[in-house]
Amino acid sequence: MVADLPADLDRTRVSAIDYAAFTARFSGPLELRRIEDPRHPVFAFLFVRVRDDELDQLDEILHADLTKYVRLD
Repeated sequence: MVADLPADLDRTRVSAIDYAAFTARFSGPLELRRIEDPRHPVFAFLFVRVRDDELDQLDEILHADLTKYVRLD
């Protein structure tokens, strides 16, 4: 899973990312790799395991507004 920031977000204003809340939305997170460089439009790579009956988690994140995990100055 690639967690990216919207293109119109001023990345210089990002003060924090709520990685715990982002990871908690999945039932089987395996590993989170944080990207803490504001020059990059991606804030994390998350490896997850989901059961067949939980595939909706992947579909939901594809359409989710990830700015709710971003704190701005």
